[in-house]
Amino acid sequence: MESEFTSIVDALPDIVLTARPDGNVDFLNHRWYEYTGSSDDYALGQGWQAAIHPADLTEILDRWRAVLASGEQGDMQARIRRLDGKYRRFLFRMRPITNPSGQVVKWCGMVTDIEDQQLAAEEALRIGESRFRTIADSIPAQIAVMTPTGEVQSANRQFLEYVGATLEELKGWAPGDTVHPDDSPREIAAWKRSLATGEPFDIEHRTRRTDRGYRWVHVRGLPVKHDDGRVTGWYVLQTDIDDRKRAEAQLAGEKRLLEMVASGYSLPDVLNALCRFVEDTATECSCGVYLIDWSGPTFHHAAAPSVPATFYAPIDGAVLRDEIGPCAIAARLKTQVIAADIESDLQWKDSAFRTLALANGIKSCWSTPIYSLAGTVLGTFALYQRAPAKPTPLQLDLIAQVTHIASIAIERTQGEAALRRSEAFLPKLNASVQPAAFCGP
Repeated sequence: MESEFTSIVDALPDIVLTARPDGNVDFLNHRWYEYTGSSDDYALGQGWQAAIHPADLTEILDRWRAVLASGEQGDMQARIRRLDGKYRRFLFRMRPITNPSGQVVKWCGMVTDIEDQQLAAEEALRIGESRFRTIADSIPAQIAVMTPTGEVQSANRQFLEYVGATLEELKGWAPGDTVHPDDSPREIAAWKRSLATGEPFDIEHRTRRTDRGYRWVHVRGLPVKHDDGRVTGWYVLQTDIDDRKRAEAQLAGEKRLLEMVASGYSLPDVLNALCRFVEDTATECSCGVYLIDWSGPTFHHAAAPSVPATFYAPIDGAVLRDEIGPCAIAARLKTQVIAADIESDLQWKDSAFRTLALANGIKSCWSTPIYSLAGTVLGTFALYQRAPAKPTPLQLDLIAQVTHIASIAIERTQGEAALRRSEAFLPKLNASVQPAAFCGP
């Protein structure tokens, strides 16, 4: 009977083994010896371990010990060396044989070659990932795939280009590494909450771009769940909303400035607030507003909260002439003047403006006339930067809006001053007029 059983087992295409309750192998069918080229005496007990790939040995032994401890069936994988020295991957399926009391008296195992299936699965996965990447890279949005615990698994081309990193670099970043320091605590807390609850992630924050500048993004994280409810990954969609956020901030800032004008705030308060609004919106710049007295004509500082006084004080009250700089030319010619690189532009080579600007760290200046309703120039608005630069369309639009608000504030102040002068002059005029005398017949 035993000989018949052995013949049947040896005829099977897979490797069959049995082991004692302690895990020591006491039988291997002919297929094992045929495949490995080892002898009976060498393979039994723990000798079979010599045929296991060194990189897989620790893992399979740990798994085998866990199965022995549980007394329940278990599966494991490892590469086994063939007689020609090549390795192929096998699936070990171990099942316990128990006595009536439930005690394990023997282990039986089937060891199946799954190398071809593994290669086919990996190729299908590779093709699937390639197709996914092709589709993901064609979508005009930033997409990333995260593990269940929140680590980056993959990202499309748009995402990587936006943050200026390779996929391997991105995998090494900690949560919040690309987020603006002011937004990072809120972003990390929201992400941890979603990881803990499995609920979708939805937040707006500023993130660092390739050029190291920050832009507003809207980030949505959607969980991928197994049938049993477990989160198996996350799909993350990141959308650039910087233009929208800046437009909202610009609209709110303009509203506040107009409310200040309507509420009767002093002209210096309004113009200083206007400069700070532009500095906050455009970032990395400073601003100034200068009034023109055409009776001179002379040039007068009105507001420049972040500009060094050592820059504007020397020209405050000076006669309007081109040497004063872009603001004087903008006022005289009624046109915007862009001095993108003060240091290298030959137009300013021998001017006092160049000396003052460079001494105060100013490398570019964009000057825009402020017009009255009648079209006369009331003054100029100047935006300064500490590096050579030309205005972007967004900055040009911002300058157009604030110069319009500045004209409203200046004309309102001038109108009120004219009214006060008129009211003060009227009593004097009335006192100077003598009543006419009429004589009767």
